[in-house]
Amino acid sequence: MTSSVTGGAPKRAVIPHIGVRVADLDRSLAFYTEALDFALSGERYRVSAPDLLGEGNDDVEVQFVEHPDGTRIELFRVEGVPAEEPDPGVVFGPETGISHMIFFVDDFDEAWARILRFGGRTLLPDPAVRDDRRIQFCADPDGIRIELVERLNN
Repeated sequence: MTSSVTGGAPKRAVIPHIGVRVADLDRSLAFYTEALDFALSGERYRVSAPDLLGEGNDDVEVQFVEHPDGTRIELFRVEGVPAEEPDPGVVFGPETGISHMIFFVDDFDEAWARILRFGGRTLLPDPAVRDDRRIQFCADPDGIRIELVERLNN
């Protein structure tokens, strides 16, 4: 990516974490740590919504999780404001924003079973196979869409 403002050298763009709003922080922590092998990262904390989000009057409860590959997710719950779940029956819904998160796994069947065991659900009746990849769309307990992918013939 080259800066069009300064005309300078290409600069690297990184995503240090993804923020995901959840309805039940404990349930989501159990899901991401047990089903997808994330670990708690740092301390769980509470901050005012205006300080964190720039709006609102309520407190926000936050906990980061980190995968062994370095991927970090900020799970947060806004107190006093009910979270609205995406349509659980639609893989690509009409809402704007992040559509889904993709996770590459080594053992597809085990990962899929763990997603279901820890409160997730399947969005398609059967996995698809495309371009030497096995794919299944799932959702976490809050309806956040997850694309589960296993590379075949590694």
